[in-house]
Amino acid sequence: MTVTATFPGHPTTCDCWRCCEADMAAFIAAQLGLNPAAYGLGAAAQAETSPASGGNAVTGTGASRTRTATEKQVSYIKSLIASRDTTGIELPEVIEEISFAKARKLLDQLTAAPRVTPDTATPAQVAFLKELFTAKKNPAMAAKMIADVERIVAGGNLKRDFAHDLINQLLTLPDVAPATVKNLVGPGMYVLDGQIFRVKNSRGGRPYASLLNVKNMTYTYVCGAITQLKPEHRMNAEQAARFGRETGCCCVCARTLLRKDSIDRGIGPVCAGKV
Repeated sequence: MTVTATFPGHPTTCDCWRCCEADMAAFIAAQLGLNPAAYGLGAAAQAETSPASGGNAVTGTGASRTRTATEKQVSYIKSLIASRDTTGIELPEVIEEISFAKARKLLDQLTAAPRVTPDTATPAQVAFLKELFTAKKNPAMAAKMIADVERIVAGGNLKRDFAHDLINQLLTLPDVAPATVKNLVGPGMYVLDGQIFRVKNSRGGRPYASLLNVKNMTYTYVCGAITQLKPEHRMNAEQAARFGRETGCCCVCARTLLRKDSIDRGIGPVCAGKV
């Protein structure tokens, strides 16, 4: 193939990738009115359209094409921008188009920058708030307050400082009267309508129930579920073992069983003592 525009220092009959790139850059600029740089052809186009610059037109990139930032670099840069104070750091308009070398320099700057503390409540704060509402309020009021918290969290409007102050206020309140909770079941594993519940005691000593999501093997607190569980719903060792052998996961901690003896037994040695 013969090109009409070549890379500086190359013969007009050269068909290396640099010369093809220069030819394409000249074509789209002259015939289509497009910007070659937008298609990664900037260096070759500049070299081809600047004859006075000679063979040194691409000094800084050497004799090869400029290497662009990798996908991992781009992803890491974006995550750092979201979590670091970027004051005084020059950020590119399009991160994906920066060079590999510039990406490394930018990463060095961002990792050295101070972290920015998010102003939204942490998952631990949200979980503790739900636990405290359950321990400090009657079931009806607790259900309402927890629903309110969940709606605020979904909207991204539950601030960290507010959650902190609310937790401190709730901690000063007395727990609900013992008469309200005297019939609740104790800590352990329970099965109700084919669903697995794990009961634990809150920091205030009140039991609460979490439901096992078998699709992603996680436990989620369910307001009011503790009042539906009865002693006869308590899971026995055989039920726990059958679940573990069928799913490969422990029903108590919801983790994958790895050791052969645990896989054969259907439950780990530590969790077996909790059923």
